[in-house]
Amino acid sequence: MNFQLTKEQELVRKMVRGFADAEVEPIAAAIDQEQRFPRETVEKMARYGLLGVPFPREYGGAENRIGIIRRYFPKKTNWALISQRQLDRIINKINHRPMKCLGFKSPYQVFLALRD
Repeated sequence: MNFQLTKEQELVRKMVRGFADAEVEPIAAAIDQEQRFPRETVEKMARYGLLGVPFPREYGGAENRIGIIRRYFPKKTNWALISQRQLDRIINKINHRPMKCLGFKSPYQVFLALRD
């Protein structure tokens, strides 16, 4: 079995790494300290096509998360009416929600375990 990335996958990997280095790393400590999710970064991610990465539901990918997010924000939600505070609160709920594919741990718990 060949585990090498294709040329296209390698380009995506480089683009995502470049985005993370340029846009996320410089503000990571501040947003962690402030416990907020920066809307401006999400908007940039959307421009790069980094939202909705199609991982299967059984792995906790976007298919699963989109369904969860739609419970809070139906398809025709007017995003201009959603405050950063509301968005941060919902993101916090979602990130602390246990998932079967994570052994009934939350993404936050898994992240903390990986950090230690």
